[in-house]
Amino acid sequence: MADSFRVISHPTGRWLVSPESGMCYLVPPDIGRVLLTLDGSSPGQIELENHLGRVVDSSQARVLARTWRSGSPRAAGKGLRSHSRRRRALWYRRTLLPAHVVHSLARQLGCITGWPALIGMALVGVIALALQGMVEFIPAGVGFRTGALAAGLFFGTAVWHELGHAAALFRQGYPPGRIGFGVLFVVPVLYADVTAAGALSRGGRLRVDLAGPCFQLFLAGLFVFGSVCCGAGSDGSGSRVWLATSLMLAGTSGYLAVGWSLLPFVRSDGYWALCDLLNLADLDGSVASLHRSDGPRYNPPGRLAMALASTYCLLNAVFLAALCLWIPLRLTRLLIGLLDHWLWYADHPDQQQFADWLLTGLIVLCCAGVARPLVSLLRRAHHDLQIALGKHPRLSR
Repeated sequence: MADSFRVISHPTGRWLVSPESGMCYLVPPDIGRVLLTLDGSSPGQIELENHLGRVVDSSQARVLARTWRSGSPRAAGKGLRSHSRRRRALWYRRTLLPAHVVHSLARQLGCITGWPALIGMALVGVIALALQGMVEFIPAGVGFRTGALAAGLFFGTAVWHELGHAAALFRQGYPPGRIGFGVLFVVPVLYADVTAAGALSRGGRLRVDLAGPCFQLFLAGLFVFGSVCCGAGSDGSGSRVWLATSLMLAGTSGYLAVGWSLLPFVRSDGYWALCDLLNLADLDGSVASLHRSDGPRYNPPGRLAMALASTYCLLNAVFLAALCLWIPLRLTRLLIGLLDHWLWYADHPDQQQFADWLLTGLIVLCCAGVARPLVSLLRRAHHDLQIALGKHPRLSR
């Protein structure tokens, strides 16, 4: 599913244009209104020029159309603010909640996305996490009923997470896009289209970045509190224990999901929060983009900045390589465990051989999924390191 041309309105400020190139450009409201009929389509060069020609002269319309379609950072003086945050790295995407549904829900939740409310929700999650380590109860066995309920509750925390991003964006005047499901390299993820966050101030972008984790921490904390209440004084039997076990599994999974989302090595919340803290449009390409011939004229970065950029790329590559081993190992253990628990496979003589073949296949699949970004990261790390050492033939000083 290819991204389409987006025109995002604002009641009082400038509008945002997000072409298929993945860049985001701020435009005056009069240009945005003219382009509104193209929202959701894939206009060509001539069609864009014809629409822009209604409010600007033909030469400027030609420059703007060419700039937007090529993804150049110049934007004809209109100001590049961000790359699209529609998770373009996902190679498989499907819509779960369409934009109009997300917009309606975000309107209801926008009142709880102020900084005091977000900090309060995060504190609830942290307190519940501390309580989880202090209170013990005997969990029930994880059967189908317990596992299904835990999976459903965890999925609810993930959707709630994405609604947090959407609500924080709506609170600041821009409408959110759809919420969907996709696969990032080899990891299933949910995503929210918050492309318009690129038009916000740094504080506004940080609020959008962190609202999702705060929402999920809060709901995961509530599940843990509920688990402790249901399982208090239990000896591992009774009708409430399976519910307590499901709540504990869902809450723990929610905490793990928040931890994953805050990692700076994938284009998720931690990545964008770090970009916004450093006031960079794109952490992966921020340093390299300074040297592009079509890019804005920044002062050349120092060697320390290039060395840090190279280190980041290397750490990112190590992280992806570790995923190629860790995810197959975890999936293999999970699948073998399910076969042992729900089928009559525990004493099968070929179990170890089957597990070896399964593990090998999963490792090959994971390596195929991350091979291209891994090579790209290593090449970028080598490029930045050459500049840091003063050995680049054109860019060294």
